[in-house]
Amino acid sequence: RWYSAGARTLADVERIEGIQIGERLALGLKYHEDLQLPMSVWEAECIRRFVQHEIQQLCPGMEAVLCGGFRRGKEKGHDVDILLHKVDDCFDVDFLETFTKHLQRLGVLVHVELSVGRNNET
Repeated sequence: RWYSAGARTLADVERIEGIQIGERLALGLKYHEDLQLPMSVWEAECIRRFVQHEIQQLCPGMEAVLCGGFRRGKEKGHDVDILLHKVDDCFDVDFLETFTKHLQRLGVLVHVELSVGRNNET
């Protein structure tokens, strides 16, 4: 459809009237240039430390662990994967939603797409 409408580039998709784009694509177009810039392991570690500091405010026994490419030793990457690890019993099934809302109140999240499953749900 986009091709038929005359779109050949991302700029065309943004410019041409009547081209339908979903929320995810609109977000990708909005941050496309930023997403092309790799971040360093130092930047990823700064993000992990920030997350660690903030989860301590809500759940002192929680740990934030850098994983994904940076844990495998990559020096640069385009995203930061962080595993939240429960050290004691402070974690509950609603923690992720609570933590996400906390980060939103701080104004540090650009987009949230959160799906929380429970062990017995289908």
